Amino acid sequence: MEIAKEMLDTLEQLFHQAKRFFQRKGLNEQDAEDCAAEVRLHLLHRMQQGATLSKSYFFAVLRGCYADFVAAHTEKVAFISLDNVKNISGGEEDIILLTLQVRSALEQLSEADRELLLLHYEEGYTLAELAAH
Repeated sequence: MEIAKEMLDTLEQLFHQAKRFFQRKGLNEQDAEDCAAEVRLHLLHRMQQGATLSKSYFFAVLRGCYADFVAAHTEKVAFISLDNVKNISGGEEDIILLTLQVRSALEQLSEADRELLLLHYEEGYTLAELAAH
């Protein structure tokens, strides 16, 4: 299926938006570009199937690619009780460890629950908007 020039332009804009997202997440230039290219590939494949691109689909692909990158570049961390969180002194190593533990906890949630949390905390959706979602 041939894709219209307008759609290719949109695809290119989404690539740059994805790259900026990955850079804000702390990925270096090359990793951000690689992840954005993966997002573009997913979107192109969907377009070739004749499907339309929605904002929610774009963000789902974006989050999925980021989660895949983090999973591939993060060691699995043992779960700790929230009771131990109050003992975090705020040192850099403690904060990194806590961050990895939170990621591990998020991975244990269902995909739907994770998506709700990400939409609220990353995308700024209100609880009312999520309830309607």
